[in-house]
Amino acid sequence: MPQCRKRAVIIAVPKGRAFAFPVPEFPFRERTAGEVLDGLPKAVSPPEPPLAHNHVDVTPERDRYRISFVPEGLWLSKAEGAPPGVVRRLTPKDSTKFRRLDRNRPSLTLRCGEALYHPTEDRYITPREAARIQGFPDTYVLEGPIRRRTGVVRTLDQHRQVANAVPPPLAQAVASHVRTALCL
Repeated sequence: MPQCRKRAVIIAVPKGRAFAFPVPEFPFRERTAGEVLDGLPKAVSPPEPPLAHNHVDVTPERDRYRISFVPEGLWLSKAEGAPPGVVRRLTPKDSTKFRRLDRNRPSLTLRCGEALYHPTEDRYITPREAARIQGFPDTYVLEGPIRRRTGVVRTLDQHRQVANAVPPPLAQAVASHVRTALCL
């Protein structure tokens, strides 16, 4: 998976049954954020219909300005030359907020309430891009609102649905091993 993410998975099997977690196949090659984002059409802003499911850009104009100061792979508090009004009260230790992905590395962990910046465009990643990072196929269509970073959505928005999900490739690998252990 193209994401630096730790997950705890607990499996219970009947007493006396053996269970071994799946291990990655080697040689193991991490995929980069650039690889999984490649091939998507240009993200569009509402009300224009997206060319790919859930590939909608809702980045407010003032946030685009802020994002423009963040170099690829870094975060806003490390943005050299950014005006104080853009950086505000962030310190260099604020490394989990306002991050821009690096095309040549795995993605950062998708987290609820935080949107990562696109590696090369001055915008937040779209729900489709987040879904690709998590390992969802492009045929999977998310439902519900897309939360704009400056507003609040009371229902579960598309970015949060993806960030809360167990990555499908991980779920499939674990489920397959559970099925084998239970002789189903």
